[in-house]
Amino acid sequence: MELTAVRCNHCGAPLEVGADTRFVTCKFCGTELAVKRTDSSAFTEVVAELAAKTDAMSGNLKVIELQNEVERLDREWDMGKERFYVARKDGSRSLPSAAGSVVGAIFGSVILVAWIAFATKMGAPAFFPIFGAVVMVGFLINMAFNLSKSGQLKRAGEVHQQKRSALLEQIEAARGSRD
Repeated sequence: MELTAVRCNHCGAPLEVGADTRFVTCKFCGTELAVKRTDSSAFTEVVAELAAKTDAMSGNLKVIELQNEVERLDREWDMGKERFYVARKDGSRSLPSAAGSVVGAIFGSVILVAWIAFATKMGAPAFFPIFGAVVMVGFLINMAFNLSKSGQLKRAGEVHQQKRSALLEQIEAARGSRD
């Protein structure tokens, strides 16, 4: 069997290892060593150091995987918010808010109540007060729709934040286990 001369990476003692030997324990200091070979040389590395490097790389990989998961979750949230947008009269789109919906409905209703009262007082044909009442019902239906959408948006946002927070906690835990 062909032997190769190497040195202990820990204490420097000379060692002889077989051509197929992958691991050896130093006879002098008792350190467990991994035998590494290239085309032109053979050398040893302390197994404990290899394990520490492997653990560090594994921890780094876990952090990167979790960071990618946070980014994926954020992209999905950005795309998912699209279903909550409501169109405005001018064609622009915005995310609904409960306060905006209520204020808009109250403002519109006040104007329409004034319209109905004025039309009735002036003796306008029945069409005018009925038109005002129909438009007011439309405002109230729109308010209910926007309130529903804003509630759904809020709940979906809370779920997103819970998932995101859990992932960030896992990242911190993974970083803490590396140190």
